[in-house]
Amino acid sequence: MGKLTPMSVKGAPSRWSRTSRAALIALVSCLVLGGALAYSCSTTYVPSLPTRGSEPILPILGGPEHHNRQLSGKHSPYVLRAEDPSGGALFYFGARHTNDLDDPQIQTIVTAWERFEPTIALLEGRLGYGPGGLRFAVQRFGEPGLVYALAHRDGVDVYSIEPDGADHARALANATDPEAAAAMLAIRYVWSNEQRPYSTASIEEALHKRAIGVLDGVFANAEAFDAFWRERWISELGDWRELDSDPLIPRRGRTELESVWAVDTELRDVHMTRVLVEEVRAGKRVFAVIGRSHVAVQEPALRALLPNASITTEFLEGSWGKW
Repeated sequence: MGKLTPMSVKGAPSRWSRTSRAALIALVSCLVLGGALAYSCSTTYVPSLPTRGSEPILPILGGPEHHNRQLSGKHSPYVLRAEDPSGGALFYFGARHTNDLDDPQIQTIVTAWERFEPTIALLEGRLGYGPGGLRFAVQRFGEPGLVYALAHRDGVDVYSIEPDGADHARALANATDPEAAAAMLAIRYVWSNEQRPYSTASIEEALHKRAIGVLDGVFANAEAFDAFWRERWISELGDWRELDSDPLIPRRGRTELESVWAVDTELRDVHMTRVLVEEVRAGKRVFAVIGRSHVAVQEPALRALLPNASITTEFLEGSWGKW
């Protein structure tokens, strides 16, 4: 019989096996921690730009009829260009949102960036990614990530085109009511990030991520959210866990949820328009990328507030667009 080794004795782990397991656990822990640190370092909160204007912008935004007239039946990116006598200029790319590197819009945006030579960049949302390069930026954050990565690469100042989160929460709560505002933001987050049936955990996460400023603490937990839903919205929308995408459209008059979302969208469009106008008037070369519906809705206001600018719009076809 050969000499027994420590590994031959059943149920008696050797020093080698204990050490190996400890090393493996340490390695896995380091990889997890490293991944978390890498993600936290790569994800950047992009600040908003304050606005100073007081023009009544809401009445001059395009309504649903204008929006439908401009975009109905069209599937290409919608682009607005402006050249102002102040020396400022705007390239406003209305995208169909994508995380697909092979989407022709991605190369179109990159090419437009290089030709336009912006002095300031504006992106939709409030998160950006730079150090990982364009590929990771698009896959993780779509067009906003692409804009952030381009600006980071070229040393161009980059901001969110959105209003400040706390300021926006206050305005939305004042225009509707805090519970309706917090509930709309929460269910929209869940709808965007999870498949039906929606879970209690997803609502808890949404309440944590979207309850900022005056909306923080409106719902203490998922149970409080559920109680609000059953009291206010279940009769016209059914159970939030099975909410269909059809009621999640920002329009007035059909459900309270849609009406609150419509107010949210209007507040965002007003702020975005102010930012664009003020930066162009200041002589900046503004490169902005956002969902194309916003460009269509803001177009009449941009024309009215930049009356001396040369403004053109078009649908870009193909990988490289038309220049």
